[in-house]
Amino acid sequence: MVYSRGRKIVALVTSLLLSIVFFGCERDLSIGVGPTNPPVFKLRGSGRLVFFYVLEVPPNHSPSADSPKLWEIRPTENNKISDLPAITYGVVPSGFIQTIPSSGSAPALVEKKTYEAGGPAFDANGGSVRFVLEGGKAVLIQKARNITQ
Repeated sequence: MVYSRGRKIVALVTSLLLSIVFFGCERDLSIGVGPTNPPVFKLRGSGRLVFFYVLEVPPNHSPSADSPKLWEIRPTENNKISDLPAITYGVVPSGFIQTIPSSGSAPALVEKKTYEAGGPAFDANGGSVRFVLEGGKAVLIQKARNITQ
């Protein structure tokens, strides 16, 4: 009887510790891309979004700080990633402002060009995804690891 009770206490404490570790840890920004044109981005993570961008990735290169952004929006209210709405490219959601371009609409995305979408975050790491438009649909692609700068 004592052995059984002690085993239950150990199991309960272990479960509580695992729950704290799992739910208490930060989750980096991850981005899902809907297969539409314009693409729809669903952000997941535990941090707070600083801004969200879309840029064109030059052929055979990685984007750099100098890569021109096609579109950038910033949250003006709640920036908790888990509370943010899905983001459709070129459509500024409620609670955001568009910073790039400073006026007008985001430029149209072009078939077969590679794009990166993502952003930095507070309280967790930011993240990004790469995609191309093929047949009028956004398709996720792997980021190359050994790309020349």
